Amino acid sequence: MKKTAQYSLVFLVLVFFSACRQKEEFVLVSGDFAKSICLLPDEPEHVLLAVEDLINDIAKITSQRPELTRDPQLCDKGCVIIGSMDIPGSAAFLNDNFKEAKGQSGKWEAYKVKNQGKNLMITGSDSRGTQFGIYHFIEKYLEVDPLYFWTDREPEKRNQLVWSAIEIDQESPSFKYRGWFINDEDLLTGWKESGGERNIDYPFYAEVVNPAVMEKAVEAMIRLRYNLIIPASFIDIFNKPERKLVEIAAKRGVFLSMHHIEPLGVSAFTYFNYWNERGKDLKFSFYSHPEALKEIWKVYAEEWAQFPNVIWQIGLRGIADRPMWLADDAIPQSDAARGELISQAMQVQMDIIRNVDKREHIPVTTTLWMEGSELNEKGYLTFPEGMMVVFSDNSPGWMMQPDFFQTQREEDREYGIYYHHQLWGMGPHLAQAVPPSKTYEIIKQAVEKGSDDYVIFNVSNIREFALGLRASSEMTYDFNGFDPEMFMKNWAEVRFGEDSEAVAAVYQQFFDSYQMHDQSNGPILLDGQIRIKGFGLLSSLKEQLSDPKKFNLGKLVFNQSDPAETAPWLKKHLTDSRSGNISVDELISKLDLQQRNFLHTQNSLDDIISKMDDSKRPFLEVNLKSQLDIIHGLGEWLDGITKAILAEEVGDRENTILYLQSALKGFETIRSGKALSSKGEKWQDWYQGETKMNLIRMESYTEEILQLAKSLSLDTKNQ
Repeated sequence: MKKTAQYSLVFLVLVFFSACRQKEEFVLVSGDFAKSICLLPDEPEHVLLAVEDLINDIAKITSQRPELTRDPQLCDKGCVIIGSMDIPGSAAFLNDNFKEAKGQSGKWEAYKVKNQGKNLMITGSDSRGTQFGIYHFIEKYLEVDPLYFWTDREPEKRNQLVWSAIEIDQESPSFKYRGWFINDEDLLTGWKESGGERNIDYPFYAEVVNPAVMEKAVEAMIRLRYNLIIPASFIDIFNKPERKLVEIAAKRGVFLSMHHIEPLGVSAFTYFNYWNERGKDLKFSFYSHPEALKEIWKVYAEEWAQFPNVIWQIGLRGIADRPMWLADDAIPQSDAARGELISQAMQVQMDIIRNVDKREHIPVTTTLWMEGSELNEKGYLTFPEGMMVVFSDNSPGWMMQPDFFQTQREEDREYGIYYHHQLWGMGPHLAQAVPPSKTYEIIKQAVEKGSDDYVIFNVSNIREFALGLRASSEMTYDFNGFDPEMFMKNWAEVRFGEDSEAVAAVYQQFFDSYQMHDQSNGPILLDGQIRIKGFGLLSSLKEQLSDPKKFNLGKLVFNQSDPAETAPWLKKHLTDSRSGNISVDELISKLDLQQRNFLHTQNSLDDIISKMDDSKRPFLEVNLKSQLDIIHGLGEWLDGITKAILAEEVGDRENTILYLQSALKGFETIRSGKALSSKGEKWQDWYQGETKMNLIRMESYTEEILQLAKSLSLDTKNQ
């Protein structure tokens, strides 16, 4: 009898705990049942689009498509209820039905996700917070990769979506504005059918990115919880195909801005088109033609002001990302006078903005890039009241410019940074190079220096930089909760399971393989840097072959870029040449070490891939093995050219030819890497628009010099 009583007690306890568990469980999908999604009635379009992504993801995972309702009274069986505290109707409902939402009022992009009885509540302090809460839930609980389109990592199928408890409580992000600058986007532009033509007198950017591609880029960005985008370079808002890119971003509720060479949306190319259409051929110069610039700035500012959430860019630069004085010889030569001219232009632009933009708080930035950084360092710039100062790295992502450290922060001014995951033409471009730990180091400096109001990342074609973009999103949304080592561990575990430790180690091995300048500790052999050095050496070899008496390689010293192609101002700001040059012997030594490191990394990676499950292998092949092949092939090319020019210097024409042939073999390795990233129908044309590195030209120019060496060798034999 005693045992029976004990069993009864145990049974009652089990029933009690089972009931508690059942009470806590939230069932979103089970069998043929799927709870409805209730978006409160007055929510804006961008939240609706996020809800549609939520519904599509649920359907993708379970084959059950939840119904969408805008009426919470229809949620008698429970719903996912979504609303924002900055929408009066939503706030009234949430205050009555979800008291935890009250604490969000007035915050910036904070959100809560919590199951309450038979409902799941997703609420934001504002509508962007609500949007980000939806995507955070999608990633954490539905396990959908924010970059799924770019990484081909689709979520696993499930028969039901049931959780014992759901809770996300996210405070305001560490950085107020966090964005992507889609720049040097040659692969994005050429991958699919053109979105339209541009009227631009520049070797690049003749075509516009296909709108469907831009849709996927913006979707990935907001799934990663970025809230700002510069959709492309050289946007002319009056050209419909280019305007379309801005419209795609605008409907997602993010902030919109412009390239730093396009104050108020006006680049030099836009300026020339505008005045040519009016029968005038004017210099692009605020010094010589200030009224012409004032007119076009006003026209374009009025048009940009039609869009919501614009973050204005002001400043004064020249043609094609060059200093403004290169466009007009009449501009004074002193730094003080140039700084004064730029300061005057910024004040004029600020006055125009205040006339066309009637928001109570108007976000305005100036980006201190190249000569802007130097003039600020010297104290020659005066910034208008209410404008945000954005400092830049010295590219590509290794260190901030000196003015970032020297500028005294004003208490009532906002500050931010411009940071490169990608940079044309120094690189990286086709192969990533900046590890999350380095990005974290720079972001930490921004936080410590009070420059955490704004961060814009140069992301180029997106796909190559999936790792860096994911890490950057996490550290700028929740800086205090981010740890680089833990991030890499978690990132690898999610994607590679039991292989994660080995994969994380080989990624680190890859990043550590890049060689650094001994003084500046910046990279010297990224893909773009290799290209510039190689072209410079080929041109020198051509000169050497043509007139050997006038040439002596031993006298050459190489800066971070080719002296023949790069003006002094460009060298200074893109290469950190203050730390000194690199000799030919040093270049050869560094290149040899980098090549050996990459080969060792390749062997480690191949060993991991050979044992890896088929479902995990493709992304690792695309995101690492492909890029290893490309950067290693570029190294083979430069190695062959360097040895060819040394052989020619001592009169060894036979080896000159052999080394040039060896250089050409590097393109076989490069093609192997490209093939890995071009597998399948979706990606088969990924490199179709590759014009920035211009691998075709690199190979053909090498072949041209090889043929010259062969013909001269034949001439010598025939004499």
